[in-house]
Amino acid sequence: MTTTTPPAAASLLPVTPGLPGFAGFTDRLTALRFRHAVDPLLHIPVPPPPPGRTAVSAPPPAGFRVLDGLWLPGRGDNWDRVGSAYLNECRRRWEASGDPRADAVRALLARLRRRMRDNPMLLRHLVLYQLGCLLTDASGGPTAEAAQNLGVHPSEAAALASAASGFPPPGPARDAGEEFPEALRTGRLHRARNLAALLPARPADPVLTALLDDLRDRASAADSLRATALRRQTAGQLATATQAWLGAARIAVDDPRARAGLLGVAALTADRAGHAGEPPTGSDRSDTGSALRLEVQLEEGSVVVRWRPLPASARHRGTVRYTVVRFPDGAPEQAVEIATADTVDPVRDTDVPTGTPLRYAVLPRFGERIAAAPAASRAVLSAPEVGNLRWRAVPDGVALNWREHPHAIRTQVWRDTEPPVPGGSGGWTGRPLPAGEFWFRVSAGYRAPDGEVVWSAGRTIRARAEQWPSPVPEVSVAAVHGDGRVDITWSPPDRGTEHLVPWRSWPVESGEDVTPLLPALIGGADESRDVRDRLVTLRPAAGTATRMTAVSVMDGRAVAGPSVLIEAPAPVTDLRVDRTGVAGAKVRFRWPEPAVLALIRWQQGGRTAELRVARSRMGADGVEIPLTRQAAVVTVGALPRPDVVVIPADVARLELPAEPLPAAGPGSTPLPAGTEQERRPWWRRLWPPWFRVQRP
Repeated sequence: MTTTTPPAAASLLPVTPGLPGFAGFTDRLTALRFRHAVDPLLHIPVPPPPPGRTAVSAPPPAGFRVLDGLWLPGRGDNWDRVGSAYLNECRRRWEASGDPRADAVRALLARLRRRMRDNPMLLRHLVLYQLGCLLTDASGGPTAEAAQNLGVHPSEAAALASAASGFPPPGPARDAGEEFPEALRTGRLHRARNLAALLPARPADPVLTALLDDLRDRASAADSLRATALRRQTAGQLATATQAWLGAARIAVDDPRARAGLLGVAALTADRAGHAGEPPTGSDRSDTGSALRLEVQLEEGSVVVRWRPLPASARHRGTVRYTVVRFPDGAPEQAVEIATADTVDPVRDTDVPTGTPLRYAVLPRFGERIAAAPAASRAVLSAPEVGNLRWRAVPDGVALNWREHPHAIRTQVWRDTEPPVPGGSGGWTGRPLPAGEFWFRVSAGYRAPDGEVVWSAGRTIRARAEQWPSPVPEVSVAAVHGDGRVDITWSPPDRGTEHLVPWRSWPVESGEDVTPLLPALIGGADESRDVRDRLVTLRPAAGTATRMTAVSVMDGRAVAGPSVLIEAPAPVTDLRVDRTGVAGAKVRFRWPEPAVLALIRWQQGGRTAELRVARSRMGADGVEIPLTRQAAVVTVGALPRPDVVVIPADVARLELPAEPLPAAGPGSTPLPAGTEQERRPWWRRLWPPWFRVQRP
């Protein structure tokens, strides 16, 4: 071996491994229990001796040299330079060793040998990088002893340890050095540019220098092609612009500017080949100039994309994968990927933005590279129609119901040739309408990017308005007799026959459709009542509430009319008043159902006060009222509501005798005569404002 002066420490260790797929290569070495790429060359197992012979142990190797080429100890004092022939010899020795790792090691050595055809110094470059990592990551830092433990010859251990003191530690810089060659090899120039910013601008590593020069050359070529594409596109030369954009996208497969330019010129080509100037429609079968022949179809809020495969002449490089993207019209830089497939089966986009003109495009790829010019659709607008549109006849009109899209902000309804009117979120009722058939169209509105409302074309339905009975104009109580009888009268409807029936269903408005309840209503009516004079007399039982509603009927259809609510409260019973001290009392009684309010009134000392009590406030403990020890009279009765006809009920009355004062204790001063009657009690100040006091 020729002895040369070792390189300076600053330029000794590279900052990139120089081997494509370095991370996977390192993982395989680690799985085979090797530290670096020299270990499988330096530590080859000796095959077992033939039967009857004793195995001879080889002396441990003195170490390898790497400062001036990669050298391993040979026979005697000779050194063998590692090259393709040496790797082949090592592969044969591993094959003969019988070691279970032999097949995996042979595959790794074959990979190195293939890479060394283009770069004979690749293995030395790789080993130097691995030694830099191992020495820097060692617990004690880079030392000569650590280098010898890794197999380095003692004569070069100190120089390697010194060089490793400036090697990048684990972190972004080292990661960038490992990823940069792979990014450049796969054409990801955008990523490579970002990684290069973390690497030395003028490295001493010749491999990295060559890679950076290659990056600058390829980036310059891509920039030139993009500039050419923009000029051609501005001049209307779309075919030439497409080829320039395609060339830029193939050089820099991850450059978003190149992909956006390619999609933009594809959109222009689609408009030129189709019917430019026509409004966007729900279907587009565009002759885009691409071999893919793209077709886009809107279907119930989703978009289905179909295309033809590339011809065989364009697929000579292998399997083609098709990437489907979507972008707003005029903004190809906002393209999002919908799906990627090996086949040309239709792709359905179910998450389509509404109210925005959209384009779809298909990009054929060989791996990461664009295989051919993409095909783009003309602009399509997703404004889904309302779903499940249906109708039903209602009194004096027609009711429409539908299911609204979640993104719709409003709806509008057309009737025949009439101007549109606002619709509800899920339905609309048109009245008054004469009997007959009508065409209705319901359109949904969506918010556009500029804030305007974009309307769907509309979904039509044919409906028929029927003639309905008119509601009874008025129902009233003519008289309330002292014996509990109530006389009810009403006026006749303009159309149909009327019935006065007890109403026990949901509350209804006058004119509301009650046809589904018609059998129960009419069947349950008291046919013994004589309604020829439109007068009905009722005698409600005490403790009940009766709602009487007028119902008009014609041709099997019925509508509700006005109602009257009659309450016959039960008398108040079990009245009890218990004094709770010198200034209060508890009032308890059985509630007069079905009243919702009760009135408690008491008289004491020539004054009268009252308290209204709601049923919800009446608990088991009763109601507290202010009473002194004087004699008092307490009455309780049901309090009628203003919207209810009430049959008066008896009021409960209870007289309380005066309660004597407690005897005065020793040393106490007796009160002056008449003090309790003449002096205003202290608790009078605590009376709430809703106590009404009446002075005689």
